[in-house]
Amino acid sequence: TDCGMLQRIKVKQQWASVYSSGIAREDFGEAIWKAVFALAP
Repeated sequence: TDCGMLQRIKVKQQWASVYSSGIAREDFGEAIWKAVFALAP
C-alpha cells in the first residue's frame, strides 16, 4: 500500500526506536529471523 509522508516518518521513527543499538537491537533481529524461519523453514 502507499504511504503518505507522515506515515513514512512515523514508521521510520518507530524502527529507529526499536532497532536502535545494543542488546535491544540483537533481540529484535533475532525475533524477526525466528519468525521468518517459523513461517518458511
